[in-house]
Amino acid sequence: MSENTLKEIPEIQNKLAAMINENAVEDITRTLGALASRRDSNSYLSAFAFPVMVLVGVDDKITNPAKVQIMADKIKNSTFHIIEEAGHLSNLEQPIIFNQYIETFLEKTKT
Repeated sequence: MSENTLKEIPEIQNKLAAMINENAVEDITRTLGALASRRDSNSYLSAFAFPVMVLVGVDDKITNPAKVQIMADKIKNSTFHIIEEAGHLSNLEQPIIFNQYIETFLEKTKT
């Protein structure tokens, strides 16, 4: 999470910690193992033939904006947004802005 979130809305971190602690250690271990061993799939991004919106928090330390921008650039029909005052959990840290981006994207891509 962003430093701003940790300082201004500490209950988000508390809620997240509670959610994590509800999981069995074995499940967390397996999940982390799966994440660590997954293959790079960036080569598939250029094949996407549908609209894609890519969102990233400016303070995301897991998937930083520069790397995410590179991924978005590989997708032909993508839009890219950086959400200020948010880290990896931009949907929790900045829900109004996050939802506005989602709603706008869905309106534009309606068929």
